[in-house]
Amino acid sequence: MGTIAGSLLGGAAIGGFLSGGYSLIGRNPSITSGLGAGIGFLAGGPIGALIGGAVGGVANALFGRKLKDSGLEGRYVDGTFSGNTYQFYKGGVFRSNKTKRKALDPEMQAALDETLDAMRIDLGGMGALLGGADEALAGFSTSFKFSTKGMNAEQAQAALQEQLGKISDEMVAQIFGAPTQVTEGSGLFGALSGLSPKLAAILGATTKTVYTLSDEFKALQVTGETATETLTRLAGALSSANVWMDRLGKADFAGSLAGGGAAWDFAEIFGGTEAMNEAVAAYYGAFYSDGERLAQAKKELGEALNLLGIDTLPGSTRAFRDLVDAAFGAGDEELAAKLIQLAPAMAAITDQTEALTSALEDLDRQSLFATRAEALYAATAEGYRLAAPNAGDPQVRALLGQLIAAVREGDINNARLTSRLLAVQERASLDPAA
Repeated sequence: MGTIAGSLLGGAAIGGFLSGGYSLIGRNPSITSGLGAGIGFLAGGPIGALIGGAVGGVANALFGRKLKDSGLEGRYVDGTFSGNTYQFYKGGVFRSNKTKRKALDPEMQAALDETLDAMRIDLGGMGALLGGADEALAGFSTSFKFSTKGMNAEQAQAALQEQLGKISDEMVAQIFGAPTQVTEGSGLFGALSGLSPKLAAILGATTKTVYTLSDEFKALQVTGETATETLTRLAGALSSANVWMDRLGKADFAGSLAGGGAAWDFAEIFGGTEAMNEAVAAYYGAFYSDGERLAQAKKELGEALNLLGIDTLPGSTRAFRDLVDAAFGAGDEELAAKLIQLAPAMAAITDQTEALTSALEDLDRQSLFATRAEALYAATAEGYRLAAPNAGDPQVRALLGQLIAAVREGDINNARLTSRLLAVQERASLDPAA
């Protein structure tokens, strides 16, 4: 029994060595070489087993196939993704190669489709912010193929993320690049086909359009930065900087690559975009009055509502809620959702308006104005025009002007302080000896 077992194992081992990984039956070369060893043993004993195993191994190498590669391939054309897994089997000397394909799991298919759609929309939006054409990615198409052979789940996921990053950079290049025709072929065929599109077709080579980033875009890249990272950095800086420029009443940075670069340079003075946001927010909160910030908040909310087709800013939380209810009632859940996203801004405006109104009423209740006429005087230009000639003291007129400005701007603390100073000055002007 030991002799039989040894001869069979030896024959199978020799066959496996000669197979070179190819298999004629199934995926395991040992099946053919083992079968050959068994038949050889029956015909010629132990020596026959060794010869039979060797014959089986040679048969594997000549007529078998072996798994050479496996992975994922896909195509994204006109906003639609389709893909599959593949297994490539290389044929032996007398057998052809073969590729087996299997459709992706529906959930994975949908996830990749949504991911690529989101990338196209996000990158297109950032590109438009920096002066790229609005429809730059309308006809975007790409295909990919990458191997996952020998990888575990985590390694395969990392390979997929790397591939998505390459596609993202392709999208950026299409927005800020120039197209060129590239001929794909191998060896002499590839070299000759590059001379003429017709010759390429005859030789079986293929041509495709690729985009190369412009020199202007490359000049704005940081060493080691991908095209997607550059676009995200510049668009983020431009978007944030222009929000603050608008709130401060200053000129915006231009919506272009150059403007994005200038916005980034501005942010870098603060130590980056996040630091800029914190510093300018603190300045805006401390040095701009409540009234100025309220007016700006109303402007920004009004612009956001205009984009949704709503021309009038609601005058109350009740009116805003009615808009949301109307959207739901019309079956427009998307509009309702976008309105709800704006609700915090509306609530902040309402709270700030009520606070200013209450503070102004509080000024009146505390008798900082001797009469209602004086309150009207402090709140209106007409009152100021009529009353100013009667205030003979220049210092009184100056303080009255400051009080009017503070009330109009909603700067309640300053209004109260100015009012007290005004009272002191009025007493001094009436009785210089006081």
